[in-house]
Amino acid sequence: MKSSIFRFLAITLVFILCQSCVSIALKRLGAHQTQATTQVFTSNDKTVQFIPMHHVGKSVFYEDVYRITDSLGALGYVSFYEGVDTNITDSITLDVLKRKWRKMMGFYLDKSGYIDSNQRLMGRYKVSKKYVNQPLASELIAPNTQPENVDVTLEDLFGTFEERVAEIQLDDCDMQIPIHSAYSNCTALRQSDKKVYDRFHDDFILKYRNQYLAKAIQNHKNGKIIVVYGSGHLQGLLQELKALDSTWRNSNIKS
Repeated sequence: MKSSIFRFLAITLVFILCQSCVSIALKRLGAHQTQATTQVFTSNDKTVQFIPMHHVGKSVFYEDVYRITDSLGALGYVSFYEGVDTNITDSITLDVLKRKWRKMMGFYLDKSGYIDSNQRLMGRYKVSKKYVNQPLASELIAPNTQPENVDVTLEDLFGTFEERVAEIQLDDCDMQIPIHSAYSNCTALRQSDKKVYDRFHDDFILKYRNQYLAKAIQNHKNGKIIVVYGSGHLQGLLQELKALDSTWRNSNIKS
C-alpha cells in the first residue's frame, strides 16, 4: 500500500464532478511531469536528497527517478522509500485491518496501484496509456543505493490511532462487502466523520510517519540518504528533522 495517497484523494473530488476534469486533476497531482527533482536537506553531518513522488505519472518521470538515484548511489547515498506494509501473517487479523483502512478512506487499494488493467483510474475514469502506476521500488530505485522501506506498519498506524483517538468500528456493511469490491452502500469515515478523518490524515498519515522517517534518518549510520516519498511529506519531514536537530535546513533555499 503506497502512501501519500491522501493528496491523491483530494484530487479525486475533482474527478467526481466530471470526467473531462481528469486531465486537469492529473496535472495538479504532478502526473504530467517528465523530470524528477530533488530537495536537499542538510544538517551539520548529514545530507538528504528528497525526491517528491506522485503515484500515477509518465514512464519517463519514473525513469528519471531511477537515473537520479543511480547517480547519487555512485556518490555513496543509500535510499529510503515509503510503503505502509504489515508484518501480520494471520489472515483474519489482516483482513480486519484492511477493512478499517477502507472504512476510513472509502476504498482499499492493493499494491497493483491506482490504474487497473483496463487503464481506468480508481476503477472508474479512463486515462491515456501515457500514464502508468508508480513502479515498485525494485524498478524505481537504483540497487546501488541499497533501497530500504522505511515506514510504519499498517498495524502500528491503526493501533496507535485507536489508542490515542478512537476505535474504528466496523458495521455489517463493512464486513459483508469483499475487500476488493466496490465500497457501495457503505459510508466511509471521511464522509461521515470528517473530524476523525482529518485527525487520521494530519496527525497519523502525515505527522506520525514523518516522525518515524525523521528518526530513521537521524539515527542511520550513513550521512547521505535519498528519500523517495510522496510530495505531501516534504515540508513536514523537514520540520520533524529540525525538531531532532536544529541545524537541519533546506539547502535549495538561499539565505
